[in-house]
Amino acid sequence: MYREDNELLYVCNMINKEEYLKKLFKDIKNDSLIVLNSTPIFIHQYDNNEVMESLSFFEDMGLSLHDVYLKSNNQIKLDNPRNIKIIADYLNDTSEVYFDYDKDDNEYVDSIKLTFSPRRNSAISYLHEIVHTQVTIYNNVQMIDDTHEELLPIFIELLAAKVYGIGYYTNFRLKELAYDIFKFYTADNKYDKFIYATYIKSTLKAFKLLDIYLSSNVRVKEDMMRRIQNVFDSKIRVEDLLKEYNITYDNSKVKLSKLKRI
Repeated sequence: MYREDNELLYVCNMINKEEYLKKLFKDIKNDSLIVLNSTPIFIHQYDNNEVMESLSFFEDMGLSLHDVYLKSNNQIKLDNPRNIKIIADYLNDTSEVYFDYDKDDNEYVDSIKLTFSPRRNSAISYLHEIVHTQVTIYNNVQMIDDTHEELLPIFIELLAAKVYGIGYYTNFRLKELAYDIFKFYTADNKYDKFIYATYIKSTLKAFKLLDIYLSSNVRVKEDMMRRIQNVFDSKIRVEDLLKEYNITYDNSKVKLSKLKRI
């Protein structure tokens, strides 16, 4: 998953010297709506039907999910993502998709762990993890820069929050960004710095992509979904999608007030 090459080290060093992030972190930390160590004031009860029904979001957006490799009766075969096992986690605050390998080193999706706590919307988190099953860093046809791993999952969750009218989610994601910046500067090893750099870059670019989508006409929106589908289908890379909309790390850096309005 982590490839320690010159490009990735360059990214970490670049972010480490980035005064913009220090200012953004200070801005977020001082914002009365986003305090690093506080719990957002909202409650969302876990509803399994809501989680499963959220898959219709992809179809509503014109996106098709391809089958994934699952393990059943000791056999690995392609199956609908809807059949991925969900593990409930009421103690931690991080959702995750788990990949595993059989004895012959064949990769498959083992399960999706969802956090069911007041801090998370389980349906939105589920969509995020499903995207990870469609676009992975292990597929060089889909992605060549590992720091883009979280970009489309974060974009889809932000877009779904807009569609579902979950107004608090922008602030929630900005709080996560503040946490990632803080952890990046306090991390004491290159691997951890790379992980947090991935979330920082992915979040900023996801907000930029979302801004373009929301401010565009129907034709552009449909075209963007078509290009995202092409990434799902391994026809283009995430980097091709970003290039089409001229999204770079530099032009994704905007003021906090701009991000909060998206």
